[in-house]
Amino acid sequence: MFIYDSAWDDRSYGDGSWSAPTNLGSSEFLFLEDNEFINKGSALYAMIDAYGGARFVVRHNRIFNCNIGNHGTESTGRVRGGRAMEVYRNTFTGTNLNRFPGGCRSGVAVFHDNSISGYWDNPVWGFGNFRGFFPFQPWGGADGTNPWDANEPKPFFTGAAASNNAGQTVAVAGNPGWKVNQWAGYTVRRISNLCNSKSVPFSIILSNTSDTLTYADTGGYPMSPLSFCAGDKLEIRKVNHALDQPGRARGSLISGDTPSRPARWNDQVTEPCYSWNNGVAVIAAPPNLREREHYFNNVPMPGYKEYVYPHPLVSGNPPSGSAPTPAAARGTTLLPNPWSRRKDAERIKGRLNQRSNENWPLKSANEQDKPDNSQ
Repeated sequence: MFIYDSAWDDRSYGDGSWSAPTNLGSSEFLFLEDNEFINKGSALYAMIDAYGGARFVVRHNRIFNCNIGNHGTESTGRVRGGRAMEVYRNTFTGTNLNRFPGGCRSGVAVFHDNSISGYWDNPVWGFGNFRGFFPFQPWGGADGTNPWDANEPKPFFTGAAASNNAGQTVAVAGNPGWKVNQWAGYTVRRISNLCNSKSVPFSIILSNTSDTLTYADTGGYPMSPLSFCAGDKLEIRKVNHALDQPGRARGSLISGDTPSRPARWNDQVTEPCYSWNNGVAVIAAPPNLREREHYFNNVPMPGYKEYVYPHPLVSGNPPSGSAPTPAAARGTTLLPNPWSRRKDAERIKGRLNQRSNENWPLKSANEQDKPDNSQ
């Protein structure tokens, strides 16, 4: 199932949904509840993929060999990533095909009180910020200098490669004497190109020793990972928050087929993701997403309340009183009905998969996310 809220508030590309308050625990989501999702294939399947500012709730379902996730503001081009998701009180059952019952590549996510079994040992909610290692257009890469992101203004280190890179590791000249992993989560940029490399010129630093940096590859996307020749100049920078990354929300309204930055950009705010009461399953993220800032494990979200269950459209009983108070740090302004007008300016390919027989179609998703070449 593909979910997107591209036309929220009569905007395009999901821009309206991104600039509006999150309002977790409210009615302003697509709800999937009391269903059974069954995958009979030999690989884990995605029962949901979401983008274009999508907001959805998955609750009280039985889910077999499937996972739940979204795209970020990256491989879908101009279309923004998923905006918010709530996943709770579901039963996930697997046959050891994968370790991911779900994940998040953009926006705010809440996972709580799910029962998970058969997803390998130590299942995780897999998080990522793909612009940290690939320059998806039209946004470009999160390399520490991109004005779409919130960056530290100056480099923390400048130097040169002591030798050609070996895989995704480069030795740095001059014996800098770093502390182990002091640069994990920062960004390394190649600022010269002595060998006329056509590789990506930046990447997320995963770890370091006293004089070497190990960085991420390009995740299978069609461009060679960052490479160095001996003598290439490099610098280390820091992206504080990337555009639309997990744990970030709102910001000034972006518009236009070719997006231009609003005057106050980047004014997005941090709204952390949370995971609790999911057995051993926790959020697992690369080091450019920071625990206890962008996400919390085994900590209930302060002020969070679930929307009334069953949904009033099912029970026929409207919720009594006012809507639940949104979680702490969320806005309280209600949006106009976002379904009043439908348009699909992005021409995203998708279909609603409704179970009518045992041969219902599903979208395949292996553990390694594949490049999205259909956009």
